[in-house]
Amino acid sequence: MRALVRRAAVFAASALLIASVAGAQVQTGNISVKAVDDQGAVMPGATVTITSPVLPRAFEGTTDSSGVFQVPGLTPGSYTIKVALQGFQTYIREDVILRQGQTASVEVPMKVGTLSEAVTVKGESPVVDTKTVGSRTNIDSALLETTPGGKDIWNILEYKAPGVVVDTPDVGGNQGGLQRAMTARGTPNSRTPSC
Repeated sequence: MRALVRRAAVFAASALLIASVAGAQVQTGNISVKAVDDQGAVMPGATVTITSPVLPRAFEGTTDSSGVFQVPGLTPGSYTIKVALQGFQTYIREDVILRQGQTASVEVPMKVGTLSEAVTVKGESPVVDTKTVGSRTNIDSALLETTPGGKDIWNILEYKAPGVVVDTPDVGGNQGGLQRAMTARGTPNSRTPSC
């Protein structure tokens, strides 16, 4: 009987450990919208609407006293941001790409205008994440399709993830499918982190 209780306790502890490790991995991103006027002063009270094909419904809210509206926990994807304030042109920014673990900060320049005027921005430079420290590489279908030398995960890490150095380079596919030792930011993959 004691052995059964002990096994159940070990199983429960293992399940909690796995759940905590899985929960620690960031699977979502955040969008932060800041409305400012022509002089750079913040614009509180602006109505912000965030839409995307990955959302079941639009997120709506207003900017706070610092001119900011934030939405955490968003699924990675393409978003459209609309900002409106009475007496100013409605601002629409399309194709804001949000990646996993990223905070996409968008500064919206509000210009004086009538309610019927709208400014739609397309093809603007990508959003730069200034809040997250470190480098991340999202391995998605576009990355897999553009990686030469097959779809070996070790090749992808070697050529696409910044800061990763593989001990045995893959020359002409001779290492394809073989796990190789690597170092990321000075730490080898064989090192077990101490808790």
